[in-house]
Amino acid sequence: MDAPQGLTKQSRAGAHWLTPARLQAYPLILLLVTLAAVLAYILASDGLEDPLGKPLGTYFSPFRAGAELALRGEAAAVYLPQRLLEAQQATIPGTDDVFLWPQPPVFLLLLLPFGLLPYLPGLIAWLGLGFGAYALALLRGLEGRTGTWAVLAFPGAVFCALNSQTGLLAAGLLTAGLMQLRARPLRAGLLLGLAGFRPELALLTCLALAAGRCWRTLAAALGTLGGLVLLSLAGFGPQPWLAWWESLPWIGKVLAAGHLPWFKLVSLYGTARLPGLGLEAAATLQVLTSAAVLAALVWAWRQEGAPDSLKGTVLALTALLVSPLTLAYDLVLLAPALLWLAQEGGRRGFRGERELLAAAWALPLLGLSLAQLTRLQVAPFLVGALLVLALCRIRGAVRRAPDPGGSGSGRPATRAPG
Repeated sequence: MDAPQGLTKQSRAGAHWLTPARLQAYPLILLLVTLAAVLAYILASDGLEDPLGKPLGTYFSPFRAGAELALRGEAAAVYLPQRLLEAQQATIPGTDDVFLWPQPPVFLLLLLPFGLLPYLPGLIAWLGLGFGAYALALLRGLEGRTGTWAVLAFPGAVFCALNSQTGLLAAGLLTAGLMQLRARPLRAGLLLGLAGFRPELALLTCLALAAGRCWRTLAAALGTLGGLVLLSLAGFGPQPWLAWWESLPWIGKVLAAGHLPWFKLVSLYGTARLPGLGLEAAATLQVLTSAAVLAALVWAWRQEGAPDSLKGTVLALTALLVSPLTLAYDLVLLAPALLWLAQEGGRRGFRGERELLAAAWALPLLGLSLAQLTRLQVAPFLVGALLVLALCRIRGAVRRAPDPGGSGSGRPATRAPG
């Protein structure tokens, strides 16, 4: 998303269509069009319902309802679909969609303040928190200003803001934590631990930190997660945790039964089910894929000569590939991966992968429509190609690094302290 050095060199030679000027102009145009569309969407809404009869902010409706239940001492009720729906209907009577709630009770700690606000001010504050965390982390990671509009207009971030919103906050915390892994390992662990309100990120991050022997960061992350768990137990009691655990098989049954439209799933499992592949075959493909990407994650983080940014790229992409329940709005996690891959290309030279990066950037904008029309979901294949690219870059970095005895040439080996 930002590789000014490499792009400038290539544009001077006239060798590539993606010049720095176009990298700024195209996303800016898309951002302006998106803002106009969102404004029209808001003006066409009826009260708290959008033009399609859904709650404004989509998932903010159950999030706020869950916060209200928790404030009334009924935190466990968020895992009972009918109780959660009734709480939503108290604010938006026309709501009739049942939402999945896969997050553990620590997520309710984050939502509590929003249960005290009226719906629209709460939605604005919630969007400000999520998009602010995302934009702040990604923009601070830019090397120059070339990719500013690409970050702000990234379709994955916009789509996430209009739907689930939690991915924005998770992407921001994950990016900020990974960027401070070397300089401030304890602060990095705190940020990565806060991102653990999404269980898959908590598990993958801890696995990566352990593989990379980032012990201080891992201890800080585990301490943060443990503190959040204890705080939730003190505030809500053990019942919500028991209800969450009991709800997980139900979520699995909902997924297996196809109650979620297959084209909205960007996992390999959903991709296989979309054209009609059976449950067992699709599940087998997903298990094999998950095992492969977990092995790749461990391998990448064990490479002491690899840049932390590439290790972070592998972590973000693994989070998209490892779960069968990865939905389209989770593609916001592509943002840090694209940023770091583009910057690595700018430093080391691109090898024909800019079209891949551009296609992945546009994926959240076009992927759902393509899947719905053609019954072909390209998301896991594009994400997998990015993962292979990151692993190849890591392998090249390790080859350039000197051996432990000090012989060899190239840049010094790097290892995250902690």
